[in-house]
Amino acid sequence: MWRRLAVITGLGAMAFVAPLLDIYGKNPEVFVANRSDTMEIAAFGLIVALLVPVVAWCALAIAGAIGGRAPEITFGVLVGMVALLSGFVVSRQVLPDATWVAILLALLVGGFLFWLARTIDLVFLVAAIAVPVVLVMFLSTSATARLIWEEPEPETAETDVGSPSHVLMFQLDEMPLASIMEPDGTINDALFPNFARLAEEGTWYRNALSDSIATTQSVPAILTGRRGEDGQSPSYIDHPDNLFTLLGDSYEMHVIEWVAELCPEETCPDYAGRAPARFGNLLKDVGVVYGHLTFPGSLRDTLPSIDNAWKGFLGQADAPEGTEVEVAGLPVPDGQQREDWINWVQRLLNGIDEDSPPTLSYGHLRSPHVPWVTNPSGTHYERPEEYTEVEGVEGDGRWGSDPAPALLGFQRHLYQV
Repeated sequence: MWRRLAVITGLGAMAFVAPLLDIYGKNPEVFVANRSDTMEIAAFGLIVALLVPVVAWCALAIAGAIGGRAPEITFGVLVGMVALLSGFVVSRQVLPDATWVAILLALLVGGFLFWLARTIDLVFLVAAIAVPVVLVMFLSTSATARLIWEEPEPETAETDVGSPSHVLMFQLDEMPLASIMEPDGTINDALFPNFARLAEEGTWYRNALSDSIATTQSVPAILTGRRGEDGQSPSYIDHPDNLFTLLGDSYEMHVIEWVAELCPEETCPDYAGRAPARFGNLLKDVGVVYGHLTFPGSLRDTLPSIDNAWKGFLGQADAPEGTEVEVAGLPVPDGQQREDWINWVQRLLNGIDEDSPPTLSYGHLRSPHVPWVTNPSGTHYERPEEYTEVEGVEGDGRWGSDPAPALLGFQRHLYQV
């Protein structure tokens, strides 16, 4: 039994463990967005590494208890399944855009691996060593490992604020200035009177640009004033000198971060009132990610998109909100029907008190970020199709030849703005 278990483990290293821990190791943003702590990151690695061996051990043990030819049949079925998954992993890398040819290649590779496992199993006995090796690399040398082991070293000296005042800062995600502007460069005050009034009464930097189209790079750049480097996570670990640590000693912090985690927990308790993040939601997303790593060509279109978010690919909600937020004088629905960022805005506004100490109220809001399904009141409107992308943009990321979907998408975007 143990030899058979080692063979399946070796195949599983190629089919499951290495691909998943590689992509999650390169994307610490996933764990930052899920608010995962160090123990959860380590537990995630262990679960991915041990899933195939544990399932195989249970199946082989049950087959051994049954006796007869059950162990041999069970071993053959398990080897066949894992070998086929390995074939799809290979075909996904070799033929990423093909479908039927990729399926044929996956079957050929899987068949070869099945034959190899049944005739020269020493290959996979040795390959089983890859499981602990890959796990150790994920926990010690990957970009994600830095969230476990590294301690930030802030360089900012103590800050003296001469005339401290309340500061309110909203960071709107995927908010192009062109959407609210007239052709002459002024704000469209007919569609967006409040933006126009804000620009008239304050200072409007209409030529300001984001550092990157990626949220995980642009948010730290805005909050630190520094351009990031490749491989950095949107966390305090990689950006210890930021707006929050600059004012942390002299300001009360009301901070709600959607994707990033630049403010240390001891400085910024979660002001959104969210319950602790659900580790189970992180594990649920693994199935979708693995599908994108293995499904050939057009079959990936049947999966939820993973391009516009770092979590919740199956539509699972964030951790439950805290107490109901009162929104006086505004025609918005109750908290069970409106978008969470509406709650966040009102929490921050409710937290500003003239008699309180100087307060930094910051919210990074998922608006008007896709999907464009939000009414001006904050409620969702129903759409008949599954919607995760921008209308008019085809599978290759380019605009299609028909302008009608793009126009519809732009209208939905303006409606959400």
